[in-house]
Amino acid sequence: MSRVRRFFAGLGGMLRRDRVERDLDDELRSWVDEASADAVRAGLEGDAARRAARVRLGSLDAVKEAVRDVGWESTFGTLLRDLRFGARVLVKHPGFTAAAVLTLALGIGANTAIFSVVSAVLLHPLPYPAPDRLADLGPQSPPDLADLGEQSRSFTAVGAAAPWALDRVGDGEPQRVDGALVAGDLFAALGVAPRLGRTFTEADARALAPVAVVTHAFWRGPLDADPGVIGRKLTLSGRPYTIVGVMPEGFRLPFFAFRSEVFLPLRVAYPEAATARGAHFLLGVGRLADGVDRDAAQAEVTVIGERLARADPTEARPTTLADLRESLVGEVRAPLFILMGAVGLVLLIACSNVASLLL
Repeated sequence: MSRVRRFFAGLGGMLRRDRVERDLDDELRSWVDEASADAVRAGLEGDAARRAARVRLGSLDAVKEAVRDVGWESTFGTLLRDLRFGARVLVKHPGFTAAAVLTLALGIGANTAIFSVVSAVLLHPLPYPAPDRLADLGPQSPPDLADLGEQSRSFTAVGAAAPWALDRVGDGEPQRVDGALVAGDLFAALGVAPRLGRTFTEADARALAPVAVVTHAFWRGPLDADPGVIGRKLTLSGRPYTIVGVMPEGFRLPFFAFRSEVFLPLRVAYPEAATARGAHFLLGVGRLADGVDRDAAQAEVTVIGERLARADPTEARPTTLADLRESLVGEVRAPLFILMGAVGLVLLIACSNVASLLL
């Protein structure tokens, strides 16, 4: 019999349990009658023949159990009986039930919460294309970042960002907005294209255009998922910006401290910092070109840093490259694993407490 036929046969047996049991009783009764007839033909009479037949056939209840255990539905039926029995026991002892459920809930809840963090931070790759090609450039000043982007051949794009608090006015009550100042070609370095519109261009930088890019959540929320959002004006900290792009759902900058909703060009929102070579407040990211390994990129960046240091020894400094993911999780890896072990111990203690309650 194929698996499909066995499945539907078992399902039919579960739905027509009374009928199946009657058919089984009838078949066993016929089996006993035939064995009794054989005993009569062998010379026994009446009750003696029937008794001999029962002895030869064995326990009919055992035969019934063996027949029931053949199909998959027997396992399901056993599970239902065990669940009903467990439910009756729990209802009968509400104090024990509350203590056991609370103890296990604390242990399982803590493990679930911590494992979710560990999975997102340590086990999954960064949510960008080819994340292994992303390098952490460390703190950068706007002029240093611009020089690195112009002089380096190891990167296809470099960019940086810094958190920037904004106030949104003009649409009802003023609202606080988490923003980010963007320098260089940050979105290209991360390899993420906008869902709507575009990101910042070199033409925007040359013209000092007051443009803005928003996240998908900001577009869906404060902007009411306006399909005509591209070109819409957004007044931030007293200055109007034109929205030119909406990033895809789930996009965020790869820095734990950032919860940015709106991205602004640094040259426009903070022009006095654009020429401050000693202001290393930007967090830089670079995307390595194909065929370039990290050691080669580091050698080139060191040469560029030394060149900048000779030009301005009081401000410029070289950059040390690091894998972006390792840079982000390196400091939290050990604490997270320790915390994971601690909550695992909490779950073990919870299980032992429930076992003690059962005993």
